[in-house]
Amino acid sequence: MVEWIPSHLTLDEAVALGHDATDWAGNCAVDIAAGQLATLIDVDPDIVAQRDRQIQALTIVHGVIAAVEEAVLCVHHDPKHPIAKRRKRRKRLVLRRPKRRARPRPAPPAIAPATRPQPCLRARASACPPAGERQLQLAGSLH
Repeated sequence: MVEWIPSHLTLDEAVALGHDATDWAGNCAVDIAAGQLATLIDVDPDIVAQRDRQIQALTIVHGVIAAVEEAVLCVHHDPKHPIAKRRKRRKRLVLRRPKRRARPRPAPPAIAPATRPQPCLRARASACPPAGERQLQLAGSLH
């Protein structure tokens, strides 16, 4: 079974870390083979040229953005600019968080005054005047 060994170690360093010499030699052979195969990979020159143009364009864009941001900062830091004239809030050292005051509880609704029942409600139903007469009595008392 082959163990994983960190790359680019000398034989003495690998043995000092507790790895076997044959595993180290296998790791070196794999590193050499991978390097040789990487040199054989051929990238299309059009792709490389396109990527170079893209990097150049992005470099120009970043330069323009940086110049604009720098100009804005210079203007905002000018003592005559409204942003620079704004009063700055002093930061206080708060050692504890202030307590919030409790909201006052709403008052319960007022209780309606007790009304006395009509005398005819206390008496028997036969003692109450008929509905029509009662309305006439109420209408007469309003005048």
